[in-house]
Amino acid sequence: MPAHNVMREIRLASLQGKEDMEVFLGSSSAKATFDVSAGRMVFDGAELRMGDNDAIELGDGADYAVRFDGAIVTAGGPDDSLWEGCPLLSQPDRSGFHYYFNDFQRDADFNTTDWNVIKVGSGTAALVDEVGGVLRLTTSATDDHTVQIYLNQEVFRLADLKKLWCEVRFKIGGSDIDVDCGFGLIEKEDLTAVSGLIPANGLMLEKTGGSSAPIKVSVRDGGSSGSPFTVGTPTNGWHRWGMQWLAPTSGFSALYAYMDGVRKIAAFDPVTYATMAELTPTFIVRNIGAGARTLDIDSILVVQLR
Repeated sequence: MPAHNVMREIRLASLQGKEDMEVFLGSSSAKATFDVSAGRMVFDGAELRMGDNDAIELGDGADYAVRFDGAIVTAGGPDDSLWEGCPLLSQPDRSGFHYYFNDFQRDADFNTTDWNVIKVGSGTAALVDEVGGVLRLTTSATDDHTVQIYLNQEVFRLADLKKLWCEVRFKIGGSDIDVDCGFGLIEKEDLTAVSGLIPANGLMLEKTGGSSAPIKVSVRDGGSSGSPFTVGTPTNGWHRWGMQWLAPTSGFSALYAYMDGVRKIAAFDPVTYATMAELTPTFIVRNIGAGARTLDIDSILVVQLR
């Protein structure tokens, strides 16, 4: 078993002539009894209880969980494929979900009316003539010079049972990946001076530091959530970064990162949905050292249940 599991042994011993069973955790002195007639399990005379939003996790914590929210029990885990179960791919009736898609092929796909551009230095954000369409963010050739964009219309919000899928296809320009960059769904915020590119509110996949710095994922509600989780190592060429966000019950969320379609570790964090901000797509690239840096964005797709 993984090292964090404190349960070392489970022994089930049927009592002859009875339906009751005993469970031994670690040793015979740490005994639990399942009383069939009373319909309960007790540990040394005390009932096993789960508080609201507590969970029993099976596997490594990113596999499967059973959770009680004070009224109902829910169970489930992430999909192996990012888009598995996404209604956009299977349901012609769009009333149960909403989505945003942009493949940056036309002038109307990127303009300063719909998108806000924040720059440190003289960088640019513009469509380029590439097959399939590309939006290119280019920094100026000075350390810490940055280009960030976000969609002005905030159309997503984390809420109970409102599962969300999102993915972007992009590449870091050239052969040098010594750059800070990120993609996420955030409350509108200037991240150009934020060292870790972690927003106060929202979901973020980011890479900060040198060329070998890891990709990390985080979920934040007013900056109150835990530290980012490492999910991969960046490489050159086109890649797909994605996130699948589950909210089975109030006060608990599970954010799964997908790198080129492969599911990575989950970030489990409490989120206060009642105060969670409305979110919008954002992209950012920040120079490290000399020489301009570019981030090419081919497409973005975000889908959320209504």
